[in-house]
This record gives sequence, C-alpha cells and structure tokens, in this order.
Amino acid sequence: MSYQYHLFFCLNERSNGDDCCARHNAQALFDFTKKRVKELGLNGAGKVRVNKAGCLDHCANGP
Repeated sequence: MSYQYHLFFCLNERSNGDDCCARHNAQALFDFTKKRVKELGLNGAGKVRVNKAGCLDHCANGP
C-alpha cells in the first residue's frame, strides 16, 4: 500500500534525563494529528499515513 504522505512522529523517551521528543509533547502531537487526519478523511491508501517512530536522530535540529 502506498501513501502520498507518510508522517513519522518520534516518541522516543530517554531514561538518562537527556532531551527527547517525549518531553516536548510528541505523544499529544501524534494523537492530535492521527485523529485530525481521520476526521478530515485524509487517511488511507494513496492519502496520508501517520506512524509512531523511535529516535530519528534530529533532536539537535528542533523543535
């Protein structure tokens, strides 16, 4: 199955106290986006897919 857009949300949580996406409301952003994409009927094949991901190694570049 292919999608026009595939969104990945890093939900990584570091136990050593280092900064991570989980400390910047990543789960809430993921939940909101997943729900909103569905409400707008944008989910499904050929449209938008929203997925959880582990660390994407971009913490130093954001948010």
